[in-house]
Amino acid sequence: MGGPEQPPNFDRTRAIFDAALAYPPGPQRDGFVESASSGDAALHAEVRRLLRSYDSVAPRIADPWPRFGPYQTSRILGRGGMGVVYEAHRDDGEFERRVAIKLISQAALATFLHEDLRRERQILAGLDHPGIARLFDGGVTDWGAPYLVVEYVEGEHLDEYCNRLHLDPAARLRLFEQVLDAVAYAHSRNIIHRDLKPSNILVSNDGRVKLVDFGAAKLILAGDATVTVRSFTPEYASPEQLTARQAGPRSDIYSLGVIYGKILGPGARAGVVRKATALDPKQRYATIADLRSALRARPRAPMAILAVLPAIAAALALYYRQPAPRLTAVSPPGQSWLDASVSADGHWLAYASSHGTPGRYDIWVSPADGSNPERLFEDEAFDHSPALSPDGRYVAFFSQRDAPGLYEFDRKTRKTRLIAPGGRRAAYSPGGAWLLYTIANNRGDPIRPIDGAWFLVPARGGEPRPVGGNLRRIVNAVWEPDTESILFQEGIEPSASFRLWSQQPAAGEPRKVADVQLPSIGDVVVCAPAPGGAVWAIRGDNELVSIALRRGPRLESVAHLPERASGCSASRDGRLFVRLDPLRSGHYRIPYAPNSAPVRVERGGEGLFLDISADGESWLTVPGLRGDLVWHGPESAAVVAGANVGVVSSDGRTAWLRRYRNEVRSLIRLRAGEETGQEFVLVGLPWDTSADGKRALAYVHPSVRRNITLLDGERRETASILSHPSWNLYRAVFAPGEKRTAFTAIREDESRWVMMAALRGNQPIPPTAWREVARGTAPAYSLDGRELFYLSNEDGSSCIYAMPLDAAGLPAGPRRAFAHFHGERSPGLLPSSTFRMAAAANGLHLSLGRREGSVVRID
Repeated sequence: MGGPEQPPNFDRTRAIFDAALAYPPGPQRDGFVESASSGDAALHAEVRRLLRSYDSVAPRIADPWPRFGPYQTSRILGRGGMGVVYEAHRDDGEFERRVAIKLISQAALATFLHEDLRRERQILAGLDHPGIARLFDGGVTDWGAPYLVVEYVEGEHLDEYCNRLHLDPAARLRLFEQVLDAVAYAHSRNIIHRDLKPSNILVSNDGRVKLVDFGAAKLILAGDATVTVRSFTPEYASPEQLTARQAGPRSDIYSLGVIYGKILGPGARAGVVRKATALDPKQRYATIADLRSALRARPRAPMAILAVLPAIAAALALYYRQPAPRLTAVSPPGQSWLDASVSADGHWLAYASSHGTPGRYDIWVSPADGSNPERLFEDEAFDHSPALSPDGRYVAFFSQRDAPGLYEFDRKTRKTRLIAPGGRRAAYSPGGAWLLYTIANNRGDPIRPIDGAWFLVPARGGEPRPVGGNLRRIVNAVWEPDTESILFQEGIEPSASFRLWSQQPAAGEPRKVADVQLPSIGDVVVCAPAPGGAVWAIRGDNELVSIALRRGPRLESVAHLPERASGCSASRDGRLFVRLDPLRSGHYRIPYAPNSAPVRVERGGEGLFLDISADGESWLTVPGLRGDLVWHGPESAAVVAGANVGVVSSDGRTAWLRRYRNEVRSLIRLRAGEETGQEFVLVGLPWDTSADGKRALAYVHPSVRRNITLLDGERRETASILSHPSWNLYRAVFAPGEKRTAFTAIREDESRWVMMAALRGNQPIPPTAWREVARGTAPAYSLDGRELFYLSNEDGSSCIYAMPLDAAGLPAGPRRAFAHFHGERSPGLLPSSTFRMAAAANGLHLSLGRREGSVVRID
């Protein structure tokens, strides 16, 4: 089978290499690598080879504080596509001035001439407006890089300022109008900004707005309106900038429309956003004055959306109508507590929370009743998954700070130290001497059960060593309170069945405790030991169960939970705290230009994105992750009752859907304007549809090994075209032209691989004809067929990569990183069976998940 050969034990190689980088070269690092390799000579040799290569390059990386003429830099203010921005001051004795210096990067230099930059400096120096940062000076370094010297502005980014002060929509709109004034002034001087975004709009403490970074601006003169390709931020850039076409004032208006939608959020006028961000510049507002008038006009309710809301509300009400369990809330209303754990003495709770700082989570500790919370520290790192020592003094947690890994905070000395590079999912032993953790996460999701290598490390730091023996499908691991042994949960088929193994920390191999066979209602995750030789577990995401082990595995339902649960934590006296983590999802678009950030698609509200037409005007969503499917058209939307998964054709006129009706599950083909559609009474999921909607790729047979079937809607025929004796096959998509397909294969070892094959009509394609593309899942072709996007978690989070393809549709070079998700929102938090990416003219569309956690106590 084709494709590059991977190094031995690739997942563990990457995980151990990343973790080892936190140690300096020398005996300590060598000892960690040897211990983590568990006697695997090939793995040990491969990691050491990678480290030697890294060490040979690292000394060439420098971090100087350069000087620019009379200006001495002192710190970095930010980095962007154009280069690096420094804070500096003039120290030549002539006069004192604090400035910001933007050094143009070598990559940006390739796109324009020094003379062009000099001419723009002269133009921008003439701008004189209180809402625009002045340009003072500029020049060229000794090594040939241009730089700009601009006014230093003490302020906060527009979006961060609004969120920190929790400004109401009226106050946000007043700030936005200041932005409009400054941009209108620049336009009146025949200058367009071309890189408007919240980080280029600073707000001072007294609420005054100032635009910065006119380095990418352009003079608008007759015969001089053609775009010179420059750096811009794709999330806010107009389509004409992304495609290097002619730009004008309406390019800035597009960016302002995106900013308005982001700053106002739900308070933004959808019609204003839609017109300001129209793909065709001629359809946008012509001037800033027109945009301002539209914002001040009295809004009218969009009737099409209002007609959909009652049906959506009814679907949500039906889903949430369930018996209320007897639970006691611990976390306060309105606050999000994630990854909560209780100390063994039952006195303390630790959890991750933003507490009014959206997108940034810190670690907090409170008494077990949730009162008087204490923030342990405040930094820019994304901290989560805390664990408390038995007496509550120490808190271990995962952080993505300087060296990502497992850290320990001493609440008495207020000091933090790195315990285990790359470590996560920590748990203290009942006596507090050991920390159990894992360094591999093959789903890119810090909440869901994971498979990987597990380690023990002394609680105050020391050499880690592997545990778990040869177990490789470890779903979770917890401590047994009575014996100080580790209890491993090994997943087996079917998903509701598993084995439990026990291992002493001192030495020895795991010994089997029990084979647990349960009625299948989704995955079962053991989360804490229970009194009397039992364990607590979460079944099907929202049911708490107790599993007795001593007299044969026996399950007893404890509570039906009102929200999705991610785990539980128990104290020695049997008090149990359950983590509720309902998922929220939104529809996002990622422009195709490099370094793009996701843009929220506001129309349609919160929900799971399913698919989109090529022109981006027709798409499918499921509100609130569950409920009836909504088919959005250019002007209106329609609810398809009972459907919750679907794909839409490239022309936007046909959809293939999975629907439940009268206890019958079926696949249907529905055309725009129809109510019932053509029904195929088949069990399964639609993966993709042809451009004209006549054919579909789907899973249709309820078997242990899933295959991929070609459906012909016109002839009402089905044909199994892809199958494997021991692999599960998912997510097949048509390539443009429909001569090839890409799909996901889940192998015997649970690894996920993107594969491709040439279609042979309705004839089967043998595995020997498949081509291996990359480790990942959820493939999606670009509209021109020259790239294949896919989801991969090789760096520990669910991120998107793009593989270049040649004219024959085969891999043609190294992949490139397309979008990284290492923070609050991630594709890895979404239901894997329904997550989908799809390409449209304005970008790659997908859903991103976000958690809203709370903690309840079982009394």
